[in-house]
Amino acid sequence: MSLKRNQRIVLSDNLLYHGNTKDAVPHGRGRVITPYSSFDGRWKNGSMEGKGTLNIMLNNMFFIGGDSGSDEKNPFPSFFYVSKDWKIHALPPCLHARSVGTLMFKDHYFYYIGGFNGNRSVPYVERFDIMDGTWENLSPLINRRASFSSFVYESEIYVCGGIMGSVAHKSIETYDSKQNKWIAFGSMAYSRIGLITQIWNHKCYIIGGKNEQGTWLPLEVYDLKTKKSTIYANIIQPYLSSASILVLVNHKPCIFVAGGCTKEGSHLTVTDKVFLYSIEDNTLDQISSLNVKRNYPSLVMFDNELYCMGGHDEKLNAHLPFEKYNFLNDKWEIQEIIPVSMSGTSFLSVENYNITVNGTWKCSKLHGKSVIQMNEKKMEGKYVKGVKQGFFNKVYYVNNIPASYQDILWENKVKKIKNIPDQFKCPISLEIMSNPVIIESGITFEKKNIEEWFLHHGTCPITRRLVHNKLIPNIILKTMIQDFTEKKCK
Repeated sequence: MSLKRNQRIVLSDNLLYHGNTKDAVPHGRGRVITPYSSFDGRWKNGSMEGKGTLNIMLNNMFFIGGDSGSDEKNPFPSFFYVSKDWKIHALPPCLHARSVGTLMFKDHYFYYIGGFNGNRSVPYVERFDIMDGTWENLSPLINRRASFSSFVYESEIYVCGGIMGSVAHKSIETYDSKQNKWIAFGSMAYSRIGLITQIWNHKCYIIGGKNEQGTWLPLEVYDLKTKKSTIYANIIQPYLSSASILVLVNHKPCIFVAGGCTKEGSHLTVTDKVFLYSIEDNTLDQISSLNVKRNYPSLVMFDNELYCMGGHDEKLNAHLPFEKYNFLNDKWEIQEIIPVSMSGTSFLSVENYNITVNGTWKCSKLHGKSVIQMNEKKMEGKYVKGVKQGFFNKVYYVNNIPASYQDILWENKVKKIKNIPDQFKCPISLEIMSNPVIIESGITFEKKNIEEWFLHHGTCPITRRLVHNKLIPNIILKTMIQDFTEKKCK
């Protein structure tokens, strides 16, 4: 058939094509539009082929995971977004179904972290690329976590607290987005389950939750610069799994805290209470309650309005109406019931965020040099068959996953070396060391391996005796290893 110009084709419910066609499929120049994106470029037999421009405009609320409330053993992998007209659209489901995880957004990725898979807390970390609609697994958390909290500080993602089996965490981890690994950052003053966190002026405000013994814990303000905590024993919010959000009220930073539960044995009490914590005044006051008691809710600012979404009530019903807060009257107003079970679902609003991609596509995948503009941030690099390869700005990628460039160089240098002396090998990994360190027992290990060991143990891996976690660089051995590798690689 001959080429037809200025055709309109509905490719799916949310996909409209306008341009040239051949045999009733996109071919030649054309444009495809979705509720949040558009692509202008060349097509070949229904696939994007050649130079083009992808524009993504995010003004949406996103939510993921959760369970039915009455059946926590079977969580959902579902991922949705809500448009400004309050229509719900499905996105590709995540790789690991779970509830009470947390959803974060950075650059052009959504990160879904931790949670409960129906049997136990999990360390899963996966991310969704809004540019091509695909999920991929990343390096897992150091510790399995559910009922934890996460936050973004200086463009990096952090997690803290939570529970693993019967163990409550006090540790804080941060994701190294340049090397795809989680790093121990610090520790809170208390181990906490069901906590909430908000960031203001380089400080993390930690509210609510309790420890393994069931003690309700006071407000803790953790300084992210000094890694020191200040405790306010007079401020206690005695609920688990509440929702929170930081909002400027009359130009003052305030934290809204809504819903949650208390649990004594098998007895669950769900609350409708809402509190307002003033950071400047250091006061926690109760304000107007929700209309519906709800556990595991979320607070979201969307289209300049504050909403309370999701959760389940005392009857474990997870089909609840969402509520809008009226700031003038201090009242929560009942809205619609979203026809999706949303207990333990993570909500996130992303607004006024624009992504522009200029590049070349092959078989509908980016292939070749690409320039990605994300609001004020610009990223340039090379795609190969839809995945990032090599440097994008200062981050090095291998098959779309960030990696340490120095580690890659080292691995490529030593992987062909045979007959490595035993004293050059780490006793934990049995691989040649690049950064050997000595511990109190006098034994040398690869630095990253022994650091991971000390996160869970207070003993030497070889002697099994208690040791201090102080690490001393083994400079002499490092020089010997470098001389050995240089000679072998000539």
